[in-house]
Amino acid sequence: MAPRRTTSSQNSQANNDVPPPLEGLPPMNVEELYRYFETLAGLVKRQARAIETQALGQHSSSKGSSFYDFNKLSPP
Repeated sequence: MAPRRTTSSQNSQANNDVPPPLEGLPPMNVEELYRYFETLAGLVKRQARAIETQALGQHSSSKGSSFYDFNKLSPP
């Protein structure tokens, strides 16, 4: 009996454990990478503070879902 040939789908399954190359980041040394992560963390913290400030600025009645707003429109 002749040995089975692997199909292309079997080959792609065998390569699933190989991570794809990094895309989007240029080559950089460790210091540059840390600086990049610090900048990214700062942006995330700033966005979180902005969202928190916006949420705290709303009145409790405006935090409800649209379902409750819809009930307010119905006749008594």
